[in-house]
Amino acid sequence: MLTVSLSTFMVLFGVTIVSVAVPAMADALDSSSTDLQWTVDIYVLVLAALLMAIGSVSDLFGIAGSRVPPHPPGRRPPRRLLAAGRITVWTASRG
Repeated sequence: MLTVSLSTFMVLFGVTIVSVAVPAMADALDSSSTDLQWTVDIYVLVLAALLMAIGSVSDLFGIAGSRVPPHPPGRRPPRRLLAAGRITVWTASRG
């Protein structure tokens, strides 16, 4: 979940930077902002497609394919914390 959140943040951050840079690029390239908007749209589409493709690949392999244990040895969370987390997720999914 953390990986998906960080990658989504990075996509949004990159789109924001490109969107802010459009007026400067329009001046430097001697074109209109409307023409450059196509560039921004393609940038967003490519990043979204890559994000979905990487998400599908990670669903195929999951945590078992990463060879990284979910918790360091000897540092597992207490059972009560796990139970509370499962109850929270179940309650949230019930909507």
